[in-house]
Amino acid sequence: AISPDYNNDNTIFAGSYKGVFRSRDGGASWVKVQNFNQYDDNSPRIVYVGSWKTYYLNGTVASGIKYSNIPGDELIFPFNGGSLKWIGTRGPQHGMAYIYIDDQLSGTVDLYASGTEVSVPVFQISGVSAGMHILKIVISSDRNQSSSSNIVTVDAFDIYQ
Repeated sequence: AISPDYNNDNTIFAGSYKGVFRSRDGGASWVKVQNFNQYDDNSPRIVYVGSWKTYYLNGTVASGIKYSNIPGDELIFPFNGGSLKWIGTRGPQHGMAYIYIDDQLSGTVDLYASGTEVSVPVFQISGVSAGMHILKIVISSDRNQSSSSNIVTVDAFDIYQ
């Protein structure tokens, strides 16, 4: 693919079985563009444990999200890559979640926001060693003092190699 402004930026993109590459000098040199795989909330790779429900919502990756507000409900997502981004929602009824990578607590995410934010990155981790890993998200009984509930949502996961 050639940039619409090629005459000014000399940018070209090319794809092969080894990935997507970009040249900013008309093809004289190439750099690999970081690839990622996206898994939406309906992916069979995601295992939901507890009372998760589907909510159809415009502006999300696949027109819907999975959500629960029950502390202790969890999801398990095996992934192969060095970086992960959790795409979800934030809002006034959202709670907190514990994040585990390979059974090690990686952090706690507060999903409260005064207004509703749809399809936004809510957690990101990079620098994970190459290979298979297990992400586990557990809904906490704790929540922001301004929140009116414990809702945790999943829209998608982006996995970067």
